[in-house]
Amino acid sequence: MVFDRGLKALADPKVQEEFLLYSATLLSAESCPSELKVNLSSFRCNLLEETSAFIKAQDELKVASELSASITQKLFVVRQQTSKYDEVKKEMIASDEKIANYKSMIKELEACLATEVSNRKKIDEVIDSIETQVTIARDRLVPDLARVSSMKGTTQVAYQLVTRKQSHWDNLKIMFTRFAIADATMSRHPSVKWAQQPDTLYITIELPDAQDVKLTLEPEGKFLFSATAGAEKTPYVVDLDLYDKIDVNESRYSVGSRNIFHLVKKAENKWWSRLIKQEGKAPGFLKVDWDNWGDEQAGI
Repeated sequence: MVFDRGLKALADPKVQEEFLLYSATLLSAESCPSELKVNLSSFRCNLLEETSAFIKAQDELKVASELSASITQKLFVVRQQTSKYDEVKKEMIASDEKIANYKSMIKELEACLATEVSNRKKIDEVIDSIETQVTIARDRLVPDLARVSSMKGTTQVAYQLVTRKQSHWDNLKIMFTRFAIADATMSRHPSVKWAQQPDTLYITIELPDAQDVKLTLEPEGKFLFSATAGAEKTPYVVDLDLYDKIDVNESRYSVGSRNIFHLVKKAENKWWSRLIKQEGKAPGFLKVDWDNWGDEQAGI
């Protein structure tokens, strides 16, 4: 499916053409929700701008990441060479002290003096080499630091743009997936009975010989059930927005030969005035399960 390839894939003209044809088919479908039509039409109109901005922002983030890695490496070289410089500098100071002492004992220590003078020459050569490397590293580091400073705002804007575009794409994909599932399966609603206790919901879906049972629960109260039944594997779906939040980790369900029983834990220990957020008359497939009801008055 073209939505599974990601936003970056739309930079390919062939993928763009495939997306435009596919989205045009969806927009022409009478069953396509209005919200999906609005979002999809807007995305089609700004397709080149959306994909170009996304790819440009990703490239800028890549450049910033590589530059940061380069600066880190150069800083390591500067610190390493500076440390060596300090050590050699200490050796040079010690050598100077020895030279001063040896000069007072020239006749006795001429051999030692010559040796230390030779050592000093080698030390000077090492210091010159280190100073050259430090100078080169610093000269390379200065423009890089200036470049990072100038790119700070651009990098932040690019990150925000990538995040926003990706979020828009993900929302569009979710809306499309829900529409595609509903439109493709034309699922039926099984009979659903429910009851409650202060901390628990009992939801029973009456569907004999259910197969391919799937249940999705979300903390905000989303209850999505799907299964097939019968020789023709007729699809059944229950999609409810529950009245309040739930505890997904403490909820569970079991599949029987005649029905599927769900025990859903409420997030807060309290009675609900109805099962779903929707006010007014409840859907016809929802019924109260009086056999499992608590002490409070029932409501759907």
